[in-house]
Amino acid sequence: MIRYSLILFVFVMLILYVLHLGRRGHISGRFKAVSLVLLGILIILVSTGLYYNTKYYSVQTVQEDFSQNRKDILKRIRDLQAEGQYAQARKLVEEYQDVQDPALDKLYRESREAELLKKAESLEGSSPQQQLPVWKELVELTGKATYRDKVRQQQDTLARQAEKAILDRIQELPPWSLSAKALGYRLLQRIDPQNITYQQRYDSLKQAANERIQDSPWNDICSASSIPACAHFGYIVRLDTGQESATGNRTGEILGVSRRSKGTLIDRQGTTAPEDGDYYILLDSDRLNLRNVQFVEATNPFASITIPNQGDSYDQR
Repeated sequence: MIRYSLILFVFVMLILYVLHLGRRGHISGRFKAVSLVLLGILIILVSTGLYYNTKYYSVQTVQEDFSQNRKDILKRIRDLQAEGQYAQARKLVEEYQDVQDPALDKLYRESREAELLKKAESLEGSSPQQQLPVWKELVELTGKATYRDKVRQQQDTLARQAEKAILDRIQELPPWSLSAKALGYRLLQRIDPQNITYQQRYDSLKQAANERIQDSPWNDICSASSIPACAHFGYIVRLDTGQESATGNRTGEILGVSRRSKGTLIDRQGTTAPEDGDYYILLDSDRLNLRNVQFVEATNPFASITIPNQGDSYDQR
């Protein structure tokens, strides 16, 4: 470390001398610029060397301390565990993490496991969303089957809650709804892929939505396109009626997307497209009409419902 500091000091003095000569006109501006660039490179290299040198000595000091006091340090950690001070025991282990002693690793896992179990106990009776991360960390830390079972239980509870919430939301949709209900059954399939009823209801509603489009003057481009608007099948669009009704503003649900040229028909009343663009095909009770995707907001009717991630591998033993 002293060597790096001495090298840096000597080069700084040399650069100062070069700058002094430059002011007196004894060297060219190009030579002075090159000297300054070299100084910058040197400072970076020396600083990097100082950093790694300091880190090396710091790790070496920790290793020497642990080597000389191993028995006392391990005893102190076990005493903290015995007193239920798991967080303090874990922090003490972390002070010697660079030592990579198997006994320290074992104590760290024991401390963290006990700390997490204490947290899990305090969360009993709370929502599965709060409990699940704790049990997941316990699985990742220990791999114990008991904790895997807890994860599955919490995921199961979340799935059943989401399933009920989606079914309730579907029941709240108007009788004429096709695509929004289909979207709900598609989400239910993600929760319970083995449920044939959900698949059948989705297929039936999707077919009915397609038939409504086929009976209209418009074509749905989504079967041959992957534009972002096509991902909004089943989303809700608030229709601007210009006035409030007793039940709030009228809404329509998205059946598909149609590409329209300026001047072409966008509703059955004879309204034409003011410009070229993509238009949502909207089902509004017994009517179909179009709205430019750039000027309306599409909202997922199930956005407030958390769908459990079925991709976790915690079922593996």
